[in-house]
Amino acid sequence: MKSSQSPSEPAATAKPAPSCAFPNCKVPPTKTCSRCKETQYCSKEHQTDHWRWRKKICVAPQKKILAPVPPAPPAPPAPLKGSVHEEEEYEDNCVICLVNVPDAK
Repeated sequence: MKSSQSPSEPAATAKPAPSCAFPNCKVPPTKTCSRCKETQYCSKEHQTDHWRWRKKICVAPQKKILAPVPPAPPAPPAPLKGSVHEEEEYEDNCVICLVNVPDAK
């Protein structure tokens, strides 16, 4: 028997058949969650029993897209006068006593 696929073509990877989202159930699903439109179940009973845990994480598709963006962090405070962090004004100062050191160039 000849294969319709040539030896140089890679074999197509088959996706595993979907199964019910209820733990340890391998029955093909026939129902889809009406909220998220993603989770699938084989029966109304499995969907109802699983809902106690799923309801905390189940999100409608439009709510996933419109998730709020966290606010930007506040700007850091301005350095205090005389602080070591005010480098531009005190870049020629001694790092120990903050006395102005003449430019040695």
